Amino acid sequence: MRDVSRLYVEDFPTLDEQDLKIMLNQAWWVLGNAELNRTGTNPPRFAATIPPGLEVEICLQSTPAHFGGVRWWYTCPYCSSRCGRLYLHEYDIGCRKCLNLHYRCQSIERIERDRNKIKKMRHAIWGETEPEINNLLMTTSAFKRPKGMHRNRFLNMLYKLEELEGDHFAALLPVLKARHRGERMKYKPGE
Repeated sequence: MRDVSRLYVEDFPTLDEQDLKIMLNQAWWVLGNAELNRTGTNPPRFAATIPPGLEVEICLQSTPAHFGGVRWWYTCPYCSSRCGRLYLHEYDIGCRKCLNLHYRCQSIERIERDRNKIKKMRHAIWGETEPEINNLLMTTSAFKRPKGMHRNRFLNMLYKLEELEGDHFAALLPVLKARHRGERMKYKPGE
């Protein structure tokens, strides 16, 4: 994983769709260390007071829903973009891009992402029924077709999984050989 100099969205409180439903029915709301007060009704507006006394206006926008009604969105106080979530940084509130926040999975190295993808595909096929499902050294031929899964679907999923595993191990082999020799080498899938 990369250095911990990045800030991740998982580490900050958010204003999301559930909060929005509550906020539309209340005049006052607390999130983390911020207080939100309703300041307008059409369209709904809120003033977020963040210690040490910074006040940020949060506006809402609506779009028509497919089957009638409306869908409410937050408006980022900085870029004015429509977003489903606003994040409460230490002394600020805004969208993910304006606060320069990242998802934790964006910092995972390529080799680890491929491993996670393989594990996810294995769980999609076999679920938790096989005890050795996360052991990537076990070949997929060691596992039986799950009961109730159509044969063609199983074979298609198995083909995609074996292709992904083959690419992963083909790209991993030179890296392991280089590490065995004491060298450093980047993982390059698909070569």
